Amino acid sequence: MAGLGRVLDQRAAGVDDLIEGLDEDFAPLPHARYRLVSATLTASPRHPVGAYLGDLLVRQPSAYGRDDRGRDLFPAGEVLHLRGHHFDLLNDATVASALTRWLG
Repeated sequence: MAGLGRVLDQRAAGVDDLIEGLDEDFAPLPHARYRLVSATLTASPRHPVGAYLGDLLVRQPSAYGRDDRGRDLFPAGEVLHLRGHHFDLLNDATVASALTRWLG
């Protein structure tokens, strides 16, 4: 079980490094609009399985730029959550529609 825990802890190291590397005075850009997409294996990200496993690569808080201390990189970001695996997001019609709306 300890081995599985180590794997899960390493999944989102890139996001953790980004958050940990920020200066304490970091503030989101005042006029930027942030759009965030996450997936979990469960329909609800609050379900224990979804909360613990995320999408098997990234847990939802990491996808939204939240660290273990509660810091949030994108506090006013518009969020989109889908049920599925990380790679399901690549060809998802809901993501394509959101991107079209966000970039249009």
